[in-house]
Amino acid sequence: MAKTSTGEILGRYALSLAVVTPVLLFARMQLRYLLAARPEADWGVLLRARLLATGATAAILALAAQVWLPSETAALLALVGLSRAVEDVGDLLYGLRQRSHQWSRIAASQILRGLGGAATVIAVSLLTGRFDTGLAANLIWQLGLTLALDARGLRWPSGSWRAAVGTLGECWTLGAAAAVVSLNGNLPRYALEASVGAAAVGHYAALSQVALLGNLPVQAMGVAALARLGARAEQGRGPFLRLTAGLAAVSVAIGLAGVAASWQFGARLLALLYSPEIEALAASLTWMMAGALCTFLTAVFGYSLVALGERRAQLGAFGASGLVGLAACWALIPEHGVPGAAAANLLCWLAAATFSGAALWIRCKSLPVAISDCPAEEASSTLNGCSAPVRSSCSSAL
Repeated sequence: MAKTSTGEILGRYALSLAVVTPVLLFARMQLRYLLAARPEADWGVLLRARLLATGATAAILALAAQVWLPSETAALLALVGLSRAVEDVGDLLYGLRQRSHQWSRIAASQILRGLGGAATVIAVSLLTGRFDTGLAANLIWQLGLTLALDARGLRWPSGSWRAAVGTLGECWTLGAAAAVVSLNGNLPRYALEASVGAAAVGHYAALSQVALLGNLPVQAMGVAALARLGARAEQGRGPFLRLTAGLAAVSVAIGLAGVAASWQFGARLLALLYSPEIEALAASLTWMMAGALCTFLTAVFGYSLVALGERRAQLGAFGASGLVGLAACWALIPEHGVPGAAAANLLCWLAAATFSGAALWIRCKSLPVAISDCPAEEASSTLNGCSAPVRSSCSSAL
């Protein structure tokens, strides 16, 4: 689609995603991860909370788009928002499947949702000549997949709507942290649209899609490790930090591979995937890959903080990195365009990795030292600060 569509169309679509995604991520409130990592979490209450938050947010987005945006952009934003809202319901169902280790079912759904949705958009858009019709077809595809595959075999769970409202009140900081993370990633798009134009947003978005290919295995690794991270936190500081360090090492390796590949083969890859005007931005792809490396590391630290039940630290870390990104966008994008946006993206995520890593380290200091990490001659004594594995002091989110 990027080869046949104009930069203007791609830019409007990318800008719609940039507007919709932070808002819907706030509505998610990371409930899936709480459901997967916390056996005591009430599935019925979390489902009701997700329906309340996502439904209200999608309705507000659609209404706001019709009131304040041009008709073409409003239609794209409304369709993207509704599709993402349906996906968010399926996302919570993934958390339920994750509890019973139904990984093959989750993987099948994600493949059908991603590749099937993309194929639907492309095929219908080419057949009808209208991109918004392709997005409408994708909405139908996502809804059918959620009902036919994700929710198959499930019954409507018991639960209290009042408790669901209370859950939203308790978990809003997790949603705010996720929204700020998304805002950080989208700051260059907002700045490009304001100072350069929609076509530049489309070009930047095309580079972003390539740079974030490694995000798929990193996110899958983090989600799969959530329950283990929670269990390691109960065992003590050492086991938890060792698992986190292992995840971080893998994420850095994936990021370095992307940087090296873009350095050697970036121009050829962009020529294969995109139009010549995007191919000309090959030098910026390496900077985007470096930013992606920092994004992967930030994601690992974020999952570890979620496993510890930490909420406000994430919000503070990502808020501070957002200020760094805002300053970088203001300084670099008006003069340098897409290359400046790539550099600003790198600075923003480097700050995010630094601040979230510091927040995680501070939080880990409150974990008990595992008895396996004590000297053998002192393992039976608690005077040296070592103790038997104790449940971590995670605050309850429900």
